Amino acid sequence: MSKTALVSGVGTSSFDSGLVIKMRLRSGALRIARQMPLLIAIRNEQGEIYRVIGTSGSGEFFKLLALLDALDFFDELSDPDLPGGGYHAIFVPRLAAFTHLPVTPPLLPAAAVMIPGAMRATEFAEVCKLQGAA
Repeated sequence: MSKTALVSGVGTSSFDSGLVIKMRLRSGALRIARQMPLLIAIRNEQGEIYRVIGTSGSGEFFKLLALLDALDFFDELSDPDLPGGGYHAIFVPRLAAFTHLPVTPPLLPAAAVMIPGAMRATEFAEVCKLQGAA
């Protein structure tokens, strides 16, 4: 079982209504969602966590992770160097996942520019190191 809630005072995203429908999420109070043992956060276009999804078990948790991945979202916490802040996964739309990295586009390999979602953050960081940008 999973519960989801919006974080008060934070703007939702343009993709939120579609996300809730496709994931078949049940809304509830934020305090209830945060009491669940496994927590997933979703960021809006401004990079703020605006939605929290709490799940009661690992089966549901991994099902939601796979669904978010299929919906073209990227889990920031797949990079072990990023802090979780109490969340077990933090998702952003895949195309927005690399906009916060301190690398200018000319330093990227052509494949990364054409398909930014094809690389995980750790792979992207490795490419940057190889090119002397990180």
